[in-house]
Amino acid sequence: MKIILSLFLAIVLFTIGCKKDKPVKNGTLYDKPLGVIKHSIQGHWQLHYMYGGYSGSFREDFNNSFITFNGDHILWTVNDTVWVNSNIDWVYDISISSQKTYLMQFGNAQNSFDWLVDGIYNDTLVLYDNFTDSYSYHLTKK
Repeated sequence: MKIILSLFLAIVLFTIGCKKDKPVKNGTLYDKPLGVIKHSIQGHWQLHYMYGGYSGSFREDFNNSFITFNGDHILWTVNDTVWVNSNIDWVYDISISSQKTYLMQFGNAQNSFDWLVDGIYNDTLVLYDNFTDSYSYHLTKK
């Protein structure tokens, strides 16, 4: 009886553990564990536009910009030119909006980024710069 109970408990704990890293297809990500965030953003995304900035209403559209998240690595191309090819450092910290969350930090000699992964809403991944007068980046999966 003890063996059956132990086996049942192990299966329940294993099932619960597997569910917590299940990708989010629609909803917030900033309040999720790192495993869920990583699983949810994995893949090839097209950046359509960024919005915000000092005025809060500036919009820049992108016709040929793609971001690929592969594990802890990011590859960002603009017009078929590599803009960023970098490892991602995940930092659990307080964001500019005073939320305790995982921040995605990456960059190269020319550019450095500190992004908050906000969520996926109606198939659109939304990322925010983690600083004052930030931009939001809007991407769809390819």
